[in-house]
Amino acid sequence: MNKADMSQIIEKIAKLFNISISPMLVGTSMIKFYDIGIDKAEQQFDLNFTRDGDRLKLMENYTVNNIKDMNDDMQNKIRQEVTRGVVNLESVDKVKQRIMKVVDVSSARAKTIARTELANAENEGHLEGAKQSELDLRKCVDIHLDNVTSPICIYMDKHYGADEQAIPLDAKFKYDGKEWLRPAFHPNCRTVLKFIQVKKQE
Repeated sequence: MNKADMSQIIEKIAKLFNISISPMLVGTSMIKFYDIGIDKAEQQFDLNFTRDGDRLKLMENYTVNNIKDMNDDMQNKIRQEVTRGVVNLESVDKVKQRIMKVVDVSSARAKTIARTELANAENEGHLEGAKQSELDLRKCVDIHLDNVTSPICIYMDKHYGADEQAIPLDAKFKYDGKEWLRPAFHPNCRTVLKFIQVKKQE
């Protein structure tokens, strides 16, 4: 078998194990979760809001590029593992074990990306609705506290979790030199936005 034939076989194996999330699926899911956020705002403020299509498109493009980078990385790693197996004259089962390690890691990464970006979309929709309301609102965070809550979210709960700690809608949540307009604050973040209406002085 010549080098070109081997390269084609490796390419086919890499594609066979491709666990990519399609851009169409990403786009549909992003819109769905963004709309969930908008719906939350509509219910909270008893008003109707519209999507910010440009903002949603930016988020979708960012996510698709993120997934593309992951898939390219996965295919390169599969290609490397198959090549090592062939060079070392390993059995089919041994090469399969090599490939599955890459796929398992990549599958977990894909789920993390999807979960995190859909949380981003929902919080973005909720924030967009709050901005469109033209009410005098502040934002804070609602943290899910348990034994797996991240240090970032524990910090956010302490500094931005109470109504009196709410900040302006365009202000940023800050932690360790990083800034966010809204959650997610990290991969697999479960934090959601909460909005407080400022009471007018009597």
